[in-house]
Amino acid sequence: MTSVTSASGISTTLGSYSGITSDTIDQLIEAESVPLTQYNSQKTKITGQQTAWNDVNTRLNNLFNKITALQENTTFNTKVATSSDSSKATISGTDEADEAVYQIAVSQLATSTKVTSGAIVALDGKSNSDKLGLSGTLAISTADTDDAGHAKTFVIDIDSNDSLKNIVTKISDQTKNSGIKATIVNKKLVLTDNRMGARALNVSGTASEALGFDSDQTTTVLGQSAIFTLDGMTITRDTNEITDALENVTISLKGQTTTEATLTLKND
Repeated sequence: MTSVTSASGISTTLGSYSGITSDTIDQLIEAESVPLTQYNSQKTKITGQQTAWNDVNTRLNNLFNKITALQENTTFNTKVATSSDSSKATISGTDEADEAVYQIAVSQLATSTKVTSGAIVALDGKSNSDKLGLSGTLAISTADTDDAGHAKTFVIDIDSNDSLKNIVTKISDQTKNSGIKATIVNKKLVLTDNRMGARALNVSGTASEALGFDSDQTTTVLGQSAIFTLDGMTITRDTNEITDALENVTISLKGQTTTEATLTLKND
């Protein structure tokens, strides 16, 4: 018997035995799939509604945040800060700062004390990463004092396997406590005080001379304080970020001036 297959893949031969034709079965399958189609359509509709409500919720939250900001005094008291020469000095202020115009002249910027070693003989013909073959201690005494009034001293232990980079790392590991940063410049060891001003910085220890720190080779550049005039008043500070000359105001010194610069704070 020749068999014909319907669109659903069901043979018409089935109908000759059961009395149910393939067309009938196709209709039953189609009827059965109607609820599923409706469910999928409903799901798509609900998903679209959820997306729309999420968008509404996001927009309302943004609006609420902006309304909240408008109720704060800081929103209306925000300051606009300007400088007639921002390469020399700038100003900023909190919402509590007064509106004002200031005249500033910078005589000198604050700097940090630096101590540079002389030539390190053990480094001849080697790179900064090669072992120096030195051992001993490097003692760094800062301007800070302990409870007994003595200069705080930080001792670095050096062994024969250390390279100049290793020594810099050992010094830097104590920077948080010592306030002294170490760098390598032209195969020389440079120690820099993190704080500014004319602060003493001395180097000693059994390995200090081998590392170029002795009276003949060591170069010390003493730090200095910032000196500037604000509305005719001379002010000295050991920093270039001045936060205590004017209430709720920060003045940043950038460079020496030849003429007065004008700093302005006004409400936005």
